[in-house]
Amino acid sequence: MPAGIQCFSLTSLLLMLFLPGAILPIGKRFVQGDRVSFEEFWQRGGGIIFLMVGVVGAVLFYGFVMARPWVRHLAVVLGWASVVATFVGWQGFTTEVAFSFVMLGCFPTWYLYFRRPVQVYFGVAHRNVVKGRL
Repeated sequence: MPAGIQCFSLTSLLLMLFLPGAILPIGKRFVQGDRVSFEEFWQRGGGIIFLMVGVVGAVLFYGFVMARPWVRHLAVVLGWASVVATFVGWQGFTTEVAFSFVMLGCFPTWYLYFRRPVQVYFGVAHRNVVKGRL
């Protein structure tokens, strides 16, 4: 497994930590700076967001560890969706916008699609050699 894929896998594993926060009624919860109960956390939408982030993390982790080719597309789409979400609230060119564009959009696209070790890991390079494209 290439080192970058290990980093992607670790990140998605950390995203899975949102699942207990969504399901278990322990600890403190804050919504917009206000401390809320577990029920109110779900009513205000925090619970469903935590649950969705945890499930997406689990799906990404499975895909990266099992070398499923579809996970590259999912990770890149999620990265570019984050870039679009950053631009929606754009108030001008800031370092946050530049960081979002490069680290969430450009870098994952380049790494997951154009790096030879990653292509070999997902089995894409082998298929291209067999078809005579490489």
